[in-house]
Amino acid sequence: MRPAHRPVRTRRLPALPHLPVKGAGRMEEEADGLAVTKPRRDHPAGLFTCRTIERMNDRPPSRLEMLRFAERVAAQHLAQIRRWREAEERRQAERAEGERRRPPAPDWLLEKGVDGRAPTYVHDGSCWSARKGPRCVGITREQALRALSVDRITPCPQCRPDAVLGVLE
Repeated sequence: MRPAHRPVRTRRLPALPHLPVKGAGRMEEEADGLAVTKPRRDHPAGLFTCRTIERMNDRPPSRLEMLRFAERVAAQHLAQIRRWREAEERRQAERAEGERRRPPAPDWLLEKGVDGRAPTYVHDGSCWSARKGPRCVGITREQALRALSVDRITPCPQCRPDAVLGVLE
């Protein structure tokens, strides 16, 4: 049983702290060589900035250092792309080897019943209605002739292997 409907109480969430805004503070040097950014009251975002610490002696990287860094990153990307290409080449070679090793499709199929023992149909190897799987077994032309003529197994009504083999009743 559901309780009676009560209004949901809500509460106000605390405000999220704001990230420092560039130009919102002025740099002051401390005794240990660190620069401390203090909020400025004349900047619109100055009241909401937090204190950040930066090294006074740090200089921005030179153009040459940035180009060397970009070169290292590009080399890493190129190495990764080469590894991907090599893996794809290996996959394609394995796929081609599997296709090469696959045995040829049988010319004739013998379909077994649901119990897996008694044969039910003889099919042409390219018959679309043959259930490819454990119930169908590949057989030779002689075995197909024997199954149709001697064992009297029913030919498939779609692919008509009896007409192809010349076994007409």
